[in-house]
Amino acid sequence: MSEIMDAASPNTTSTIFCALNADAVFLSSDNVTFKVHRIYLIANSSVLATEASQTSEVVHLPEAANVLEVLFQFVEPPSVAQRKRQISVLSMQADLFFEVAEASEKYAVYAAMNLCFTRMSMPAMISAYPFQILNHCAKHGYVDLADEAAEKSLSHSLRTAVRKLTAPDVLHRWILYYDHWREAARNTNANFYKEFSLDNPGQGYCPILIHLHSRFANTIDKNPFLFDSIVPSIPSSGCETYKCSPCKILVWTLQVK
Repeated sequence: MSEIMDAASPNTTSTIFCALNADAVFLSSDNVTFKVHRIYLIANSSVLATEASQTSEVVHLPEAANVLEVLFQFVEPPSVAQRKRQISVLSMQADLFFEVAEASEKYAVYAAMNLCFTRMSMPAMISAYPFQILNHCAKHGYVDLADEAAEKSLSHSLRTAVRKLTAPDVLHRWILYYDHWREAARNTNANFYKEFSLDNPGQGYCPILIHLHSRFANTIDKNPFLFDSIVPSIPSSGCETYKCSPCKILVWTLQVK
């Protein structure tokens, strides 16, 4: 069963972080107390260690209890009596996961940071949550992962982007990126048949091109970045069916990519 708290009443103490000899006390935004040991803070979170060292009173944190209860499991190991395993972020519900990922960066909890980054780098996560990942990457400097998420985000509407891109300056940069690929797709679509007649006079346009254009027009409406998914398999020596050599479609697709 999960050890994560869904709700908390005033003056509640975490059932995991409740040691009587703890020398650092934190309070969540929903009034749950976490009692931890400074020695583990010093080793695993310099930011939290600094905050705890500046006062002998309770340290108030803006995160909710369910986030902190996950985060502190990467800071302080469980006691022998508890015999608990560290919680897995790989199967964690998405909203909580992104809050934990943000808190791990904010408080420099490196063990949690690395695991959260690993999950965000999974193809399924990038496809499902491109905007959340873009927000995270923009704030914390994960450039390569941001590039991957940006590609997947192009299939979403501007309305969705405006609602979900909340990190500073990210929406402005994303709109420019989005417009660049939309313009490239529109221009390509408008000039699709230019110079793509068969080599033999009177034969008209290449049937492969006509099929390719249909696929292209349907694809760019969903995601203008997906050029690779519509490029046909054509040998570089030329098309064996229509005897065009070299194949103009092959040359064009290489230039587009």
